[in-house]
Amino acid sequence: MKNYWLYLNPETFLWSDETSILIYNSAEGLSHKFSRTKQLDQLTEQFKDLSNLYCIEITEKELADPTTLQFVDTIIESQSGNLTEALASVKKPIQLPPILNLQCDRKKLKLNDSRSIGENVVSYLNQVDIYLNSSTIVEKGSDYIPAVNELLQSVPEKFYIDYNIIIESSISPTVLGHLIKQLESIKREKTIHLHYHELENLNSLIFNAFPNDLQLKILVKSPIEYNLLEKIHKQVEKAQIRTIWNFVIQSEQEYEQAVLFINTNRIEDYELSPTYNGNNISFFEENIYLTEDDLKSPALNKREIFAHQAINTNNFGKLILRPNRKIYTGIHSKPVGELGNSLKEVLIQVMQTESSWFKIRNMEPCNNCVYQWLCPSPSDYEIAINKPNLCHIKN
Repeated sequence: MKNYWLYLNPETFLWSDETSILIYNSAEGLSHKFSRTKQLDQLTEQFKDLSNLYCIEITEKELADPTTLQFVDTIIESQSGNLTEALASVKKPIQLPPILNLQCDRKKLKLNDSRSIGENVVSYLNQVDIYLNSSTIVEKGSDYIPAVNELLQSVPEKFYIDYNIIIESSISPTVLGHLIKQLESIKREKTIHLHYHELENLNSLIFNAFPNDLQLKILVKSPIEYNLLEKIHKQVEKAQIRTIWNFVIQSEQEYEQAVLFINTNRIEDYELSPTYNGNNISFFEENIYLTEDDLKSPALNKREIFAHQAINTNNFGKLILRPNRKIYTGIHSKPVGELGNSLKEVLIQVMQTESSWFKIRNMEPCNNCVYQWLCPSPSDYEIAINKPNLCHIKN
């Protein structure tokens, strides 16, 4: 009776839950699911034993089992691994299982006294959202923007960071002009977020005075005044302002309207932002929730899988600065600092706490699901809807 070596490639992940076994080839971006059997459980347990180095011995008798044979055939056909005869003259194939090993893991940094958790911590920052209202811009004696600038001074110029200036209240042309002048102190490329209604009364002087390092993101939310929207589109095009159009989508009808406006005006830079309003859960269930078919070919590479296991890919590297001078990592999170703290102090606090940077799918029911690390990181949608898993997969 012949014996064989069955091995999985280093790009292949193997997971199991109470009912299923999943093989995911991160090089091909494809997953293959099997129902658990006694025979397959024995094989997967051997694969999970690190001492076997992702290579196990399988007999000709075991391959006679139809379920086992289908499992092995799928591994070979999907290029997730291979089968080779175990001959005395041939060494056992050795493969390295895909195991997450973070050199900058927070627990390691805390335990290793020879290294500081603050080492290169600023390099983790990749986005800063600065919220403003009229009082923080024009109130006499307000030092909000200078304090923001002071906080950001320690970011090396070589780091590319998205700076978003988000206007929370109604703003006049005079106030916007004052703000643009103040933002000159922040020597970075920035994006200013404004509802399209706030652009209605802005004169050509404001449009033509937009500095080169300032990009405009226009928020479009229903109900939409299309005549005004067309007018603003012509103005920003004429002034050659770098513009992103952000359409808030709460229904399929709003989606269709947004697409019509985008196509009619040949807009290239745009975003479609589904938004939960408390009454459109059916829209989310039909269009946003994931299905099992969505996860058959998620096209995630090995690095992206590791990222899902360690960090929240939606929030990691993000700081939010609010007019109350508090600093947050997410819109639903607790403060991690305040203006007046050094950026390094704030980021060390983020790394040492269970901030939204590190909210991953290690909670129920996701931690009991075979697709746990193929799903996107938890987002603000889950918090708004009050449901931990936005999917149609039953565990």
